[in-house]
Amino acid sequence: YGNLETLVLVGSFARDEGIVYQRNGESKLISDIEFWGVVKNMPAVKRLNFGNPNFTISFTTRAHLKRLKPYIYTVEVKKYGKVLWGDANILGLIPEYSYEDIDPLDGFILLNNRLVEQLIILNKIEDNRVINRYDFDKSYIQLINSILVLKKRYRSLYAEKQEEFSRVYENKDMGFLNKIQQAFESIKQPSGTVIRQDEALEKWREARGYFRKIWTEEAGFILNKKGVTLD
Repeated sequence: YGNLETLVLVGSFARDEGIVYQRNGESKLISDIEFWGVVKNMPAVKRLNFGNPNFTISFTTRAHLKRLKPYIYTVEVKKYGKVLWGDANILGLIPEYSYEDIDPLDGFILLNNRLVEQLIILNKIEDNRVINRYDFDKSYIQLINSILVLKKRYRSLYAEKQEEFSRVYENKDMGFLNKIQQAFESIKQPSGTVIRQDEALEKWREARGYFRKIWTEEAGFILNKKGVTLD
């Protein structure tokens, strides 16, 4: 521990939006509890195993914090990270970026990462494993995160996301807008509702349609910036 300078809480719990729901009289952790450990010497860092997949820690250094680019995670850690131990001013090393500074490509990368998660959900459905409504709520919210980055309208908090997205999609696809609004309302009060396999598959196919539409739009936008067009 002599190598550790500062421990920072990041992610949804740092934003006070971490999700826990009650099931069968027990509290179940849904959101990951994420930490950044600022260390003096990266090569000396050993991997930590919390024994719980919901707890993760990533390591960085002061020099690395100063070099961080304007990514979603960078802006959010700077704005909402909570120092639990060590140098209370450590996050001041991160450059000052605004949401508008985030590269649209970061949103497209996020979208592609979420497509992998969609395949994992499909695998769970086909294996007849438990699927909760939260799985789909999270999918839709992650989808609009990508859209908001592309539109230079990204925000961190759920209420802010919902407001910005309503403006972006006002008078457009009302079906999609309703899905997003339902997801925001549901994710604030998760019940752990289990969805039947047939219903889960129907919901997955519906979400796939939206993911395909948004992926095509975003891919076209990114490629067009590079002088390439989609046929």
